[in-house]
Amino acid sequence: MKRTNLLGLLLCAVVFVAGFLLKGHLGLYVNLASLMIVVGGSATAALLCFRLERLGIV
Repeated sequence: MKRTNLLGLLLCAVVFVAGFLLKGHLGLYVNLASLMIVVGGSATAALLCFRLERLGIV
């Protein structure tokens, strides 16, 4: 990854978090149940689409 790409990603993350913090507590925007649904669904889709050998699990 180029240095400019990394700098842009870092700047975007800082602006994103700063925008949340200006309007209240950052914890108000985090929903653990929805995060678990997204991560679990993504993992399940990967397991259904690819063989275990290709995923590096076995």
